[in-house]
Amino acid sequence: MKKIYYLLLALLVTSLTFTACTEDELIETVSESDFPMILDPVFPDRDENGNLPTVATLNRDQTYELTARVTPSEYVTVKWYIDDVEVLTGLEFSALFKAGTYNLKIVATSTNGMSTSREGLLQIDPLDTDPSTTTVGSERIVAAGSKARLYGNNLNLVKYVVIGGQTSDEVTYVEADGCIEYTVPEGLANGEYRVLLGDEDGMEYGGNKVTISSSSLVTGGATKAYLGEEWVLTGVNLDQIQSLTVGGETITTFLRQSKTELVLECPDLAAGDYTLTGQTAAGSLEFYTAEGNVTEVTVSISEMTGKTVLWEGHQYISWDLPEGDPGHQFNIIPDLIPLESYQDVLKAGSKLKLSYTLEPTAEYHQLQITYLDWDPRLATVDFTADGVYEFEITQEILDAIPSEGGLIIVGHGYYLDMVSVE
Repeated sequence: MKKIYYLLLALLVTSLTFTACTEDELIETVSESDFPMILDPVFPDRDENGNLPTVATLNRDQTYELTARVTPSEYVTVKWYIDDVEVLTGLEFSALFKAGTYNLKIVATSTNGMSTSREGLLQIDPLDTDPSTTTVGSERIVAAGSKARLYGNNLNLVKYVVIGGQTSDEVTYVEADGCIEYTVPEGLANGEYRVLLGDEDGMEYGGNKVTISSSSLVTGGATKAYLGEEWVLTGVNLDQIQSLTVGGETITTFLRQSKTELVLECPDLAAGDYTLTGQTAAGSLEFYTAEGNVTEVTVSISEMTGKTVLWEGHQYISWDLPEGDPGHQFNIIPDLIPLESYQDVLKAGSKLKLSYTLEPTAEYHQLQITYLDWDPRLATVDFTADGVYEFEITQEILDAIPSEGGLIIVGHGYYLDMVSVE
């Protein structure tokens, strides 16, 4: 009997112990002094290069909705920021965006001043029928009051652009290049601005961002020049350049000079590589590269003798461009050389020379030569620096051109600057 009594007593004590623990766990421990935490949403970390992750991708007609959960909720205020501008206070976020890439930041701040945040990118895609833009190079670095370009799809519908709340209706569609040329509004301060593309009905579409700069910046043409030829540099605010120095020779007289173009005669130096620098009224001239702006670059000077120039320009080449864009498929035959007379220009043993410069932000750079139906590939070249590719025309190629209907250049990640035959 005593054993049963002691056993029941032990069970009672154990039961009371468990009950006490449970009551302790229910005691509220959250206080104003606790550090705030965002429990939801959870965004991925930045990548190894420090770039923000893309946290959502949707079409411009879809509403982006998100609910934040924080702790200690009674002591925390949640604010939402788009492109570093506060747009909402509260736990529930809901918005429609125009096409483009947006920086989304969620900041939770407690009453004691401590805060934490989540940050990522929203990718808003256009509809198929919308005017929309892509980025093919440095064309989004512009100067107030100057001419600029935007590349993309359905841009023939664009009648005006809006930047920084200012409207420019000086817009021209350039069908051959798949772009619009427009005048950047005057008076905009340096910084990043979103672009709106307006159609004839006043409907406005997202065109992502441009950067307004008042500094002189060379964005193209600085790495290559030809003896006896005009040397053309392109960029922004080039009217501020006072001098260029190449191979120890300082040049202060130019053939033409404007905000977007500087033209000079190539200095009479031996063919080779030289350091190029420049001076403006404000200091050293800068040159655009994928790794950042620099104050000196290497220019390769070469001869042009013995060549028949078929075409000169600065055409971006990428099979990512839409069909019909000259950069999607650059036709040597029949556009530069008529099909009916190609053998007057091309002979067996002729050297087709393609002068190119890198698009520094492209993920890879590849040039291909092929027939009109893209098969077979006659040449495939990967490269990491500006240069000239020589392709020998064989009798077999000459014989095949009539049935193939032409000869074309394709690829990705570079500008075609010159096509010549030697």
